[in-house]
Amino acid sequence: MFEGLHLLMEFAGVMYLDSRAGTDYGSYLNQGYTLKNSWNTSNMTCQAGHDAVTSRTFGHSHTATDSFPSFNTETLT
Repeated sequence: MFEGLHLLMEFAGVMYLDSRAGTDYGSYLNQGYTLKNSWNTSNMTCQAGHDAVTSRTFGHSHTATDSFPSFNTETLT
């Protein structure tokens, strides 16, 4: 199950739809942010002003620094 999955990014509870979220996420990726930081930073911006929205990222420790230009393709054994 989940073979090849590097990161799982989610909201813990309620999230609010915001048309800027995908654009901001992609922009942060292009600026060299890690996948994890891009996700969390875009959510802090787009979910601001709403009641306690929590975003989370799960993954193996070797994926913590994965970024768009340097995607980590290592396979766990």
